[in-house]
Amino acid sequence: MPLFLDQITQGGPITVTDPAAERYFLTMDEGVHSVLCAVASCSADDGVAIPVMGAPVSIADLAKYLIAQSSAKDVTIVYTGLRPGDKLREEFVSSGESVSREPVNGVYWIHSSRLSGAALVAGLAELTTAMDEMSLAKLLAGLTRLVPEYEPSAYLREQVAMAAT
Repeated sequence: MPLFLDQITQGGPITVTDPAAERYFLTMDEGVHSVLCAVASCSADDGVAIPVMGAPVSIADLAKYLIAQSSAKDVTIVYTGLRPGDKLREEFVSSGESVSREPVNGVYWIHSSRLSGAALVAGLAELTTAMDEMSLAKLLAGLTRLVPEYEPSAYLREQVAMAAT
């Protein structure tokens, strides 16, 4: 929103990646409340908490609303296209995870399989080695072993292929 407000103040245009892009928003108070609730209801092995949120907000609709509320009614919206790694919608849960059916103190809990301590240490050592060697291929291979649902962007895959040639 600060970027949109700056763009409106400067006379536009407002830049939006895609007309279908959506995001969730929380106020600072809602975010702090969710964190405190998660901590209060967390046992040592609960997993990852996500706050109960309303419906996602269309970024294009948000831009239109901000323009309508401003005095600069002639501000236009320019759609720039998704950048590498951008998604139209936020994803909080992967295919290998499950979410609690009912919220506890305003948060849902995501449950997933866990790496053993030894596997995590080995994976982090592999990532450190890949970074020391400045090897994108090894870094992505290590990341996908640690986080199987992670899929490198087409841009990153292209960079690995170019480095291999």
